[in-house]
Amino acid sequence: MYLVDTCVLLHGFEERHGGCAAVLASLLSPEHKLGLTDFTLDELELKGSHKFRRTLEEAVDAGNVPLVRTGVRPGEWGKEKAYEDLVDEELRKLVADPSDGVLVAACERFGCDGVVSCDRHHIYTGRLWSYLESKGIHVLKPHEYVQRYGGK
Repeated sequence: MYLVDTCVLLHGFEERHGGCAAVLASLLSPEHKLGLTDFTLDELELKGSHKFRRTLEEAVDAGNVPLVRTGVRPGEWGKEKAYEDLVDEELRKLVADPSDGVLVAACERFGCDGVVSCDRHHIYTGRLWSYLESKGIHVLKPHEYVQRYGGK
């Protein structure tokens, strides 16, 4: 399972085309290799996407989208950093944004295959990518996910 970053969901919802939209369509289809965190759903709420969050929650409640529970809420920087440290102390050195760190830490903690993100500033750093690959965790851009899994 790949955890989907909030930026992919927002871009997919707003643009309705391209790699992000294809990942969003995959997430809402019956067969896919994607999941969400409770943190991601809360981020959608904070960014004003209430209706979109409800749509995704309905998919989670119906058992169509796996939900990884971190117990951390966006904006609680101390808890975000503590969650990273709980999972892997190296992450705080490699991920500048604690909210992205929660996503990556959840991926590692729950044995996910990787992360799908379009966050060029915090997720796509050479050091983080190499570190995660050494642990068997893949970081994919939306179009890479679609190419690899054909939208599933």
